[in-house]
This record gives sequence, structure tokens and C-alpha cells, in this order.
Amino acid sequence: MVNASIHNERSNMKYYHKKTKDKQLLQEIEKITQQLQLVNEAKTYDELLLIEARAKQIYYNFLSKMKISSLIKERDNHHKTISMH
Repeated sequence: MVNASIHNERSNMKYYHKKTKDKQLLQEIEKITQQLQLVNEAKTYDELLLIEARAKQIYYNFLSKMKISSLIKERDNHHKTISMH
């Protein structure tokens, strides 16, 4: 279950990387890939929870960055529209 969750998060990140070609996002994808690899090495439930938590932190930081980028783009488009009038 944890494996599938992290895999889906990584897939979303890869999708946005294809659209944006953001080098920093590529680094974050590498980090979440490392966490995905660690899932199979976890020996205890606590280790598994820690891996999941790290992956979520990476993913939620990504989502936050995407939201901020979207807001900036929206603001800039709004300013362009106003300046055209």
C-alpha cells in the first residue's frame, strides 16, 4: 500500500516535470524515488512509517511549489490583461 502511494506521487511529479522541465523538480523526483526503493528494505513497521512520512513531505512540498507557481502565473496573466486595456 505504501509502495503504491509513493509510486503514484512520483508519477504525478514526473508528469509535471515533463510539462515544466524544472531541474529542481527532477531532484525532488530522485529523492522520492530513493524513498520508494527503501520501502522494500524496511524491516519494521516504524521504518515503513518513517519512509512514508519522508515521501509525503517531498510530495507535499512539490504540491505547494506547484500551487505557488500557478498563483504567480495567474497573477502575471491578470496583470497582462489589465495592461492591455
